[in-house]
Amino acid sequence: MTIESPDGPPLPGTGAISSAQCDALFAAVLRHDSIDLDAPPPRQIALDCTQQQLARCFQLSMQLWRDGIDQRSFASVLANAYATARLSESEQVFFKHVRAKFKHLRATYAVCDQRHRYPRPFHWLISLMGYLQDALKNGRDAPARRFALLLRCLWSDIPLRFVTRTVAALRPSTTASFRDFAIQEMHFVRDVLARPGVTGKEFHDARKVISRQVAHYDNLTILYPSADHREVSRYCNTLNGLMGSLHDELVAGTAAGVTNYRSDRFAIPEPIRQRLTALVACYPPPA
Repeated sequence: MTIESPDGPPLPGTGAISSAQCDALFAAVLRHDSIDLDAPPPRQIALDCTQQQLARCFQLSMQLWRDGIDQRSFASVLANAYATARLSESEQVFFKHVRAKFKHLRATYAVCDQRHRYPRPFHWLISLMGYLQDALKNGRDAPARRFALLLRCLWSDIPLRFVTRTVAALRPSTTASFRDFAIQEMHFVRDVLARPGVTGKEFHDARKVISRQVAHYDNLTILYPSADHREVSRYCNTLNGLMGSLHDELVAGTAAGVTNYRSDRFAIPEPIRQRLTALVACYPPPA
């Protein structure tokens, strides 16, 4: 049983996505936190994606999400999380894979939609998954059961059908809109780097920008292979992994009552700062 996909108007310039392409994308999604400290900064950033290419990137991500999640199996995992506030090792892997496919589609949606924002109901579902994962990881049984129950209620045919329809209503971005969005995203990171210290929330918001880059260039690498696309993907994957490891520490510190995620400030570690600075330098400032 997979997530249903409603019929809708065809996206411009799209065609069939092969199972091999979906498999390649999923393998890339599982490498999103892979760190290669030897990855060089990109020599070139593509800001000229066509509307057809952006629509195709969304189609690939949508198909991985729609066909790659067993609805009934995930419901069983949520039921077990509610009953025991625990997941077996295999269930943890399954949960991680489901959430990864959701997050990849969310990132792709923000990049490829003309409005450059994702549907709120879809985002709320992913957020609940994140809250549940953090509660399970940190042994917080009562919140884990609460989040599992909320997710289980939403993980049924009618809510999922509604969420799927909101996701399917993509308006493919124009090249100009995509370019402006990418430049504004990096300008935000530039602004974060200029601060003497950042909160966990500000750091996480900067990491979201990098995660969207990772998703976008994974799509491009599979659909439109090139050395430049692979180079950007490799570099951003490394950044995403470094930032993700630090973010996990920040969340754990807050859960333990040692730090405050939203008010305590810290200096961005130099290995991350240097790599972010090099990436931002590849983008022009906003007009």
